[in-house]
Amino acid sequence: MENKSAAQQIREFADRLAQINPEVQEADEEKDVEFYRTLDAKQLNACKLKLNNTIESLDHAIEFRARNSHLYFNTGDKAGTGDLYRMKEQLEKLLDSWDESIEIYGM
Repeated sequence: MENKSAAQQIREFADRLAQINPEVQEADEEKDVEFYRTLDAKQLNACKLKLNNTIESLDHAIEFRARNSHLYFNTGDKAGTGDLYRMKEQLEKLLDSWDESIEIYGM
């Protein structure tokens, strides 16, 4: 599995969102610079919100599993949460570095 930087992961996430957003696809070259900067900021803010919501949802899932994992098996074993915590930590790192990672270069 390839290790990617937080900035690279954020850019790839934003690119995937832009591919499905019609506003980005409909933008034409006659718009001014501010239009594109505003659209870019709007796209990235939507991505950031989704990332934050994903972290919150994952946190609820972790809490649920921790409370109820003894019910998942007939053997008395518990389902682990370690991998889920690691996923959450990675998402939090992405969120923490978000503002620095989305800066526009070449300005």
